[in-house]
Amino acid sequence: MGMTETIKLYDRDAYATEFEADIISCEPNKADDKRFDIILNQTLFFPEEGGQSPDMGILGGFRVVDVQIKNGVITHTVDISVGNEFELEKIFVQNEDYKNLFITILSFGFKYGIPSDSDIVMDVRFLPNPYYVDGLRAKTGNDKEIQDYVMQFPEANEFIDKLDDMIKFLIPNYISEGKNQLVISIGCTGGKHRSVTLANELYKRLSGCNDYGLKIEHRDIGKDALRGK
Repeated sequence: MGMTETIKLYDRDAYATEFEADIISCEPNKADDKRFDIILNQTLFFPEEGGQSPDMGILGGFRVVDVQIKNGVITHTVDISVGNEFELEKIFVQNEDYKNLFITILSFGFKYGIPSDSDIVMDVRFLPNPYYVDGLRAKTGNDKEIQDYVMQFPEANEFIDKLDDMIKFLIPNYISEGKNQLVISIGCTGGKHRSVTLANELYKRLSGCNDYGLKIEHRDIGKDALRGK
């Protein structure tokens, strides 16, 4: 017996942008282990069909990169970043409710461009750069030596205190206005030292609350190494 056809919510309301659904299945993508294929009982995402490109967007905090239909069943392919498999399992496999808001904390390097999906962008290039300190250049903000170096400065601690206070003020107000995605981007020159350290600090402060979903991504952390910097 085949799988029940997906209910096409886009046929009922072409202008709707939000929906709720039950997860029918969530399986690793056979061609790419950084992607998962998700089937829902109903969807607003239009699949690739009749010469029309598939809809793109965000599903459970993850980027939808493809939508296909076969025998009436619609499959959503989502892209996940390294280290976020556990978050995807919580959302889709365990069908855990993430309330109204999903927050992404994203570190990046300004020389690689500001993330286009940012809601809030913070520039931490006002802090001393570990890149110019002997023995620290090759390390990242995930290493204790870099964390200790960056956080020794009073300005770094004052910054994270003020940012934490602002974000915690904004969250309930965003939720009350119906916002369901919040991307907080923190940038330094190369996205390897200062931005990673402070993104990790903010992540620690925002963790443990059940009112929103939370994930962290270091977009450019390895790019300097690939360029031999």
